[in-house]
Amino acid sequence: AQELARLPRFPSPTETMAIHGSTKSTPKQKHLEPYGADAAGVEALIEAHPAMAAKLHQKLPYLQAEVLWQARHEMARTVEDVLARRTRALLLNAKASIEAAPTVAAILAESLGRNAQWRKAQVAEYTELAKGYVFTDSASVSAERSEGDSPSS
Repeated sequence: AQELARLPRFPSPTETMAIHGSTKSTPKQKHLEPYGADAAGVEALIEAHPAMAAKLHQKLPYLQAEVLWQARHEMARTVEDVLARRTRALLLNAKASIEAAPTVAAILAESLGRNAQWRKAQVAEYTELAKGYVFTDSASVSAERSEGDSPSS
């Protein structure tokens, strides 16, 4: 604002202040870089719970420990929040994200004290949303249209 408005320059107390997550080190697992300084926390979860080192899905780069971290430290509360916004799995591979939804729901339910009914509802809601992002090639769509009613009927 000072530059654009050509205002006198005053020292800023936040100019050299690091924001949360700022770090100069690189995490052991490169894909955890977006967590910054918190990557060490995700890695600590993996050390404490080795099963959490498993991927959410073989076609996605995200680990179960990331979901646990997001629930405990970043206020993730729904399957959609984790798979659509925090990890972007929905946009990377919608079909794989649908297949990962039960795992995400189980981790969230355990962490948040939710029951089996909540898990089931979360998976159903996410699946309904994600179906709209699943790629279908034009040949499949054309075949489906020719089998069913025409759009004008």
